[in-house]
Amino acid sequence: MTRIETLKGHDVLIPNHDIYTNPLKNLTRQSKQRVDVEAGVSYADDLSEVQQIAEAALHDIEELDPVEVFFAGFGGSSVDLVARFWVQSGEPTSMMKARSNAIVAIETAFDNNNITTPFPIRTVDFGIKGGVSLERSLPSFDERA
Repeated sequence: MTRIETLKGHDVLIPNHDIYTNPLKNLTRQSKQRVDVEAGVSYADDLSEVQQIAEAALHDIEELDPVEVFFAGFGGSSVDLVARFWVQSGEPTSMMKARSNAIVAIETAFDNNNITTPFPIRTVDFGIKGGVSLERSLPSFDERA
């Protein structure tokens, strides 16, 4: 058996057979690790401005180097982007701190520049074939009394 202590403090025992037949990721061997932070912005926002603002917000955080911001796709409610940067991996929480700081910096910069971070919008459809108005679906006030 091979014993590994996880970053969460869990003691994990792995049969040696599994170590020899499956790849093992060592997240602490390298001095730097890349962190990816995903976000979404409104389809109405200027994407070149969004990219510049996100990059500037992350450049203000000293421990992040280098910083890259790319658009990754079209989501259901947003244009999705990913911010990538490298952090020193000396302490187990360095990646979590860097990710948290990056999220706060991006959201603050977006708020300060009126960039919308959309959320999924759901509609409720009353009826099987294309919907019935809510008014028709609920009993009238007189019927409830």
